[in-house]
Amino acid sequence: MKQKLILLSLIISLFSVLPARAEKFSISETFITESIQVEGLAGRPWEIVASPLQEEQERAWMDASHHAYEALLKLPFGDGKKVSDCLFVNPSLKKRLGMLLKAAEKDFYTEELSGLVKCKLRVELSGPVSLRSALYLEALKLGTAKASDIFFRKDRETGEKIKKSPYSQLVIDMRKTSFQPSLFPKFLSEKGFLLFQEAMIASPARFSRPAVVYRTEMPDFTSGNVFFAETSFDSKHPHDIIVKYQDLNEFVLFAGDLEENLLSDKTIVVLIDKIDSLKHVNSGRLQKTSKQK
Repeated sequence: MKQKLILLSLIISLFSVLPARAEKFSISETFITESIQVEGLAGRPWEIVASPLQEEQERAWMDASHHAYEALLKLPFGDGKKVSDCLFVNPSLKKRLGMLLKAAEKDFYTEELSGLVKCKLRVELSGPVSLRSALYLEALKLGTAKASDIFFRKDRETGEKIKKSPYSQLVIDMRKTSFQPSLFPKFLSEKGFLLFQEAMIASPARFSRPAVVYRTEMPDFTSGNVFFAETSFDSKHPHDIIVKYQDLNEFVLFAGDLEENLLSDKTIVVLIDKIDSLKHVNSGRLQKTSKQK
């Protein structure tokens, strides 16, 4: 009897850890890995007659799906909104998110010592079936066309040959600012014109891979040409990046190449702080990043 009580208290303590683990959700890690990764637990090893394994796996999957849903609601969407704000305005998105969770990659494990069943769930941010593709129509509301679209893309629309960007990577350093990564960041000119937003890409390959990636450290650029753009930041709009005038043309060329051929090797790399230990040091104009030697 005493051994059963000890086992029961151990199992209860294991389940009590689960909510705490969910609270340690890392936004920066999610954007860097381009996925939400959570775990779910199930199983009742204290019972004499064990439940069928398939039944416990379904319970573990439901538990993991619950934590994944909580995590994705907390993700910054763009324009100061979270994913949860989009669902409040458009409740029909809940069905899409439900389908996304159902299609998410899952793996099951059984803990031999405790008898608990574990489910690891991975929800992709980019891909044919991903969070960005599920929220695509809502993201279009953030990318309203402005005068810059007509001015900077008129040559592409008329079919005239224009200069291509020679760079394969465009790096923007937003560390030590109040900038916050989001699913659909906006890149603006100093006059407030919209230069690029991922939902603007009119291609069947949209969201097949991330056009904008986040990193906490400077990547090791061993191949390809890299351009380091000078930017500024407005603390009132924590998800937007303002491209400085001197680098405006190069950015527009690079973004135009992305829109025309997303499957190329071109990528916008945004350097960010780790959100969990982020200290808002300053905001405003940023120094131009130089390539590390």
